[in-house]
Amino acid sequence: MATLRDYRRDDLVRCRELINQAWDFDGNISHPEIAALAKDIYVNGSLAESRHYRVVEDDGVVLGLLFGAAGDGDKFPSGYGGVLGSLRVLVRLLRVRGLALREKRRWIAAINAHEVTRVKVTRRSDAELTLFAVDEAARGRGLGRQLLAEYLDVCRSLGKNRITVETDVYSNFGFYEHHGFVRVGEFDSPLTELFSGGSGETYVYELEL
Repeated sequence: MATLRDYRRDDLVRCRELINQAWDFDGNISHPEIAALAKDIYVNGSLAESRHYRVVEDDGVVLGLLFGAAGDGDKFPSGYGGVLGSLRVLVRLLRVRGLALREKRRWIAAINAHEVTRVKVTRRSDAELTLFAVDEAARGRGLGRQLLAEYLDVCRSLGKNRITVETDVYSNFGFYEHHGFVRVGEFDSPLTELFSGGSGETYVYELEL
């Protein structure tokens, strides 16, 4: 039977696998070091912004994860938060071998442009769902619904009245719409474009509690 528990450091490899399955970084990004960095930005970067970090596990295998900004605990010490976290990403990017300097500059510009463009649509929320994924083979079992319901209960207990989530054209945004989220804005992200190898179409959804 599937159970929810807090994320642990030894879940990192499995969570990177789930994120890669959802966004196909290994398939979309030709340079393996950049693909690895993308997975770290998604997992460790999201953890660094989250006080709620939960996974769903069945028979010892992590099948899904949900990280959120609102929660009862401290932000997870992943090393990818704040100014030092941004510097860590920059240093890793600059050290990538076999990638022209102009391409490195392109990635740096895309990372910066994503956040600048995003906040023009809507500001970051202190009750934001920062990362959410469920194993494709385990979908239809209600695991995503279970993870989301727990997070919404936590937000309600903290007096939050609005939940925000950022997603993109490649993600299952229909799941959010099914659970009452409403699209409040969209923007074109050069970072999403680089990650996906296609469109940069990115959405912001909100749920009123």
